[in-house]
Amino acid sequence: MKQQSYQAIDVGESFGPVRFPVDDHFVKGFAFAVDDWSPPYFRAPGTCGPWAHSSGIAKKLLHIFMEGYDPQGIKAVHLKEDVWFHAPVPFGETISLTGRYTDKFVRKGRPCVVLDGEARDAAGHLLVRQRSVEIVSSDVPLEDVPQREADGLSARRVSGEWPAGRAPAARAADVTAPDTPLPVLRKTIHQDQMSMFVGANENWKNIHTDPDVAREAGFDSTIMSGMIQVCWFSEMMVSFFGPGFLSGGRLGATFLSPVKSGETIECRAVVRTINPDGSKGVEFWSTNAQGTSAAVGWAIGQ
Repeated sequence: MKQQSYQAIDVGESFGPVRFPVDDHFVKGFAFAVDDWSPPYFRAPGTCGPWAHSSGIAKKLLHIFMEGYDPQGIKAVHLKEDVWFHAPVPFGETISLTGRYTDKFVRKGRPCVVLDGEARDAAGHLLVRQRSVEIVSSDVPLEDVPQREADGLSARRVSGEWPAGRAPAARAADVTAPDTPLPVLRKTIHQDQMSMFVGANENWKNIHTDPDVAREAGFDSTIMSGMIQVCWFSEMMVSFFGPGFLSGGRLGATFLSPVKSGETIECRAVVRTINPDGSKGVEFWSTNAQGTSAAVGWAIGQ
């Protein structure tokens, strides 16, 4: 298998299709990793269904490049993530996952690659689409490579302004004016969750599971996968918009600073726009206990 680097990655390189069973093991393991036991995914405690976490399928698509690249020692850092939710992921079915490297460029001196992925059901219907931008290692200096930025919903600016004195709205249907906040979501991440999320059950060693690999990449300890925050924000949006968010919602996030095991992260979101078609634009961001921003982004739902 190839070693992941800017030079080794070929634009147009494809992966899959991979047949993936949406089973009890996946749903329960993912729910533990991101601490999301919401009703759409559990009929009763310990009983899965009727759907699986769509953000969990986006996570599987993020990792599909490991069908062609050695998963051991991966040092890539997640920069941006965009996810399109087309239809709920049915529990108990086997779905098809495909992916393709669609671009690579340099941003602020850092080599970046773009991976697009799709998940479809057995009949070929699109369930989830995702696009990730990751910073990867380079075998040679890249001073002469043109610099540019990524695009997508994840590229929208976030103000991070919390509307003081406004009562949070738990449901999108209750929001009649912009600058309405959502209930705050707090999550504490632990190493066993970080490891479960990124393949410890497959003995993957990377910056999220192995301290030595993390130190080789310049970190003083393992760091949380940025995709976990995408899953937290997705949980907020499904709770706010309802299960309908899984059939047409969009979400885009940019990751700003690493999160370590044991940290408690506060996720905030505010409705910023109410569109003529009834959809709402939600700005979100997360901070650690010291007030450092960890991630920012936008979601659009009906």
